[in-house]
Amino acid sequence: SSRRLSPRRNRRTEAETRQLALQTAVEEIREHGLAVGLESLNMEDVIRESGVSRTAFYRLWPVKDQFIGDLVVELAKDAIPTQNTRGKDATELLRSTLLSRLDEMSGAESRWQLALDLILGASVPDLDQSASLTSQWRTYFALVAAVMSMPEGEVKDSALEQINNSEKAYRQRLVSNFDLMATLFGLCLRESSKATLEDVADLVIATARGLVLRDQLSSAPPDHGLVRLSYVAILSQCFQDDPEVVWDLQRIDEL
Repeated sequence: SSRRLSPRRNRRTEAETRQLALQTAVEEIREHGLAVGLESLNMEDVIRESGVSRTAFYRLWPVKDQFIGDLVVELAKDAIPTQNTRGKDATELLRSTLLSRLDEMSGAESRWQLALDLILGASVPDLDQSASLTSQWRTYFALVAAVMSMPEGEVKDSALEQINNSEKAYRQRLVSNFDLMATLFGLCLRESSKATLEDVADLVIATARGLVLRDQLSSAPPDHGLVRLSYVAILSQCFQDDPEVVWDLQRIDEL
C-alpha cells in the first residue's frame, strides 16, 4: 500500500518561533501579573497558546531557565507602565487655555500660576490613567525585584539595559515637555539648584512612581492634593523666571 501524503505545513523560522512564544508569555503576564512569580509559568501552556511546535520550542529553550531569562529581557523592553493618553488632549488644553488667558502672561505671579495650572491639568489625569494600570505596575515592581535578585551574568546585564532604555525613553518625553514649558513661559533652571532638565524629569518620575506604589498598597483613592503639592514643589524649586526674557506685547503676540 502507498503511504498517505499530507500537505507539509509551512515551518516557522527560529526568529518567528522565538518572537511568537515570548510575546504570548509577555501578554499573559501583562494580563495577570507576576503574582506567583516567573517560576510558575508553564512551558506547555505557552506552547499551546502560541501555537508553535514543541520540537522547535525546546530546540530554542532546552531548559526552562533559558526561556525565563529571555522572557525577563523581553518584559524589560517596555518596563514602565505609562498611559500616554493625554497627548492630543494636553496639546489642545494648552492651546485653548493660553489663548483665553493671554492677559495673565504679562504678570510674573499670574504667569507662574497659569503655567502650574496647565502642567497639573495635563499631568494629574495622565498619572491617574497610569495608576489605573494595576496589573502592569505590579508586574513592573515584581520584574525589577526579579532582575535585581538574578545572578550576575549576561541575562541580568541585558535585562537591566532594557529597563534603563525604557526609562530613558520615558525621561526624554518629559524633558521635551519641560523644555517646551520653559520656552512658552520664559523660564529657566535655577542656577542654585544645579539641576538639569533630566534631573527634573527623574524627580517627577520618582515622585509619580512612589505615589503609585503608595496607592497600590492602600485601598484609599489617589490623593490629588498630594500630587499637586509634589509637582508644584519640584517645579518651583527647579525653575525661575528667565531674566533675559522681556514680556512685552510682541512676545505675547508671538505666543
